[in-house]
Amino acid sequence: ALHGLDPRARVGFRASKDTGIYAGLDWSRLASQIDVLAVPDDGLVEEKVRSYRPADSYSALIVDERVYKDAAYARWAPWHAALHSYSGVWLPQAYGTAQHAVEAVALSPDGTPTEAFVACAEEAAILKSGVGAVLSRAVRDHCGIAVYSSPTSRYVNYIEPSFGAGSHDAEQAVVHALTELGYQFDFVNEDTFQRGDLIRYRLLILPMVRALSEQEADAIRQFGDQGGSILADLAPGQFDEHGVPRNAPALDALFGVRHARSVEAVSVAETRVEIPSGKAPRVVQLGAVTTDGAVEAIGATPWGAVEGAPVCLVVEQETASRVLLNVALGRRLRGDLAAEAFRAVLAALLSRVGIAPIAALDEAEFAGEAIRYRYGASELFAVLRDPEAGRGVRTVEVRLGEKHSYDMLQGVVVARARKVRAKLEKGGVALYASLPYEVTGMRVFAAETVPAGRRLAVHVELDTRDASPGEHIAHIEFGPEYGTPLPHYARNIVCPEGKGDAYIPLALSETPGNYVVTARDVLTGTFTSVSIQVLPPPLP
Repeated sequence: ALHGLDPRARVGFRASKDTGIYAGLDWSRLASQIDVLAVPDDGLVEEKVRSYRPADSYSALIVDERVYKDAAYARWAPWHAALHSYSGVWLPQAYGTAQHAVEAVALSPDGTPTEAFVACAEEAAILKSGVGAVLSRAVRDHCGIAVYSSPTSRYVNYIEPSFGAGSHDAEQAVVHALTELGYQFDFVNEDTFQRGDLIRYRLLILPMVRALSEQEADAIRQFGDQGGSILADLAPGQFDEHGVPRNAPALDALFGVRHARSVEAVSVAETRVEIPSGKAPRVVQLGAVTTDGAVEAIGATPWGAVEGAPVCLVVEQETASRVLLNVALGRRLRGDLAAEAFRAVLAALLSRVGIAPIAALDEAEFAGEAIRYRYGASELFAVLRDPEAGRGVRTVEVRLGEKHSYDMLQGVVVARARKVRAKLEKGGVALYASLPYEVTGMRVFAAETVPAGRRLAVHVELDTRDASPGEHIAHIEFGPEYGTPLPHYARNIVCPEGKGDAYIPLALSETPGNYVVTARDVLTGTFTSVSIQVLPPPLP
């Protein structure tokens, strides 16, 4: 209705926590249709909104009171939002009142900000100095992995809970496992199938997708026939889109199995999986799990079995695989043994289909995530450590793409262009850019004099070696020659092919004197400056 009155109007709201099916939140429909959305800092919800929202929409992550009292969390929050394609963070109430006391505040009674809030503001300032502009224009890589979230299955798993895990639990398990293994992914929905966009992915994961329409099932089969790999847990397509049970799950033939009788949930205390690996298989324990006891292998190879039911059934092709875990993901898969087993199976599948992780973690205790983007001709690599990780510094080995790599936060060249080891404290971040060319210099052009109250035109150009430059962003600052830059004049200039133009509107009251325009390339840290003389404003 509002767009009918003003097509340029931004419409949205602040979402409450997704408490279950009664909240009625279909994130795929919601995020794809509105312009402004603030969502709770929930790992599953934020990934869905990131995947479904339009590129030009405004979204923010709602953070909690820790941003005012926990310095690690405060440093981490702005980066977590920016690296997941969110435009900002939504802060809690900054201070209490006589009528409403709050647990933590940004400002003390005398107006002094807390140490944690200062840390948050400092990281936000770094993002605003050009890094955030680059991330907002970059395209996040998905590693060729798609996770299908089925709204109908969410209701079916709630109404028919015989496997002891719902869609939320299963999706959460998949997200955690992929993140811990160093992979990125996108959530997809039925619209992705209808548009034919599944072709952009190499692996489709179906977490507790027990309800499928015939059209959805056909799209998944077609994806498999075209060489895509598929991973499912239990009885995919057991019900149709209306929640009506089928005689047999719709994707049985795709996974090389059959059901001699109706799907049957069976809980077992202990089982194991033998993953083929070199000369001897890797044996991992699953612990207590729930399986479908009615599954029989007719073309798939089981990697394990429990009480007569096969576990982890695999159909291998030349460049793709199909895996039916036959194990419920989620609530019963949160123990150490089961979580390790699922990660091991997932890692083996990804390795077999040739999908490599973004970062190699130097030790199992590292808690964080690695993210890769494509920006113009460059690749960006980010590593962010969790704020609740253990004490001390942890190291992550990041594989960079091109022969010219730069540390974006330090503004220096990476000595070993294709590989770097980032050392991170709790909530710490590292960000690198890899380019197919070397940036050898930067030039900035502006008039030697400009009267106060007028616009100062600025032009920047990058000099490169080995290839012509792609798109860059230059951060422009303006200030007195021997003083600090004036923040209200700061600009980020988009530079297609390494060239860009902007202007700085000088205040009529600007003090005449000598000033400096500084231009810095955000990707590489290359910078230059030019002197400007501000003249008194012209007489009326």
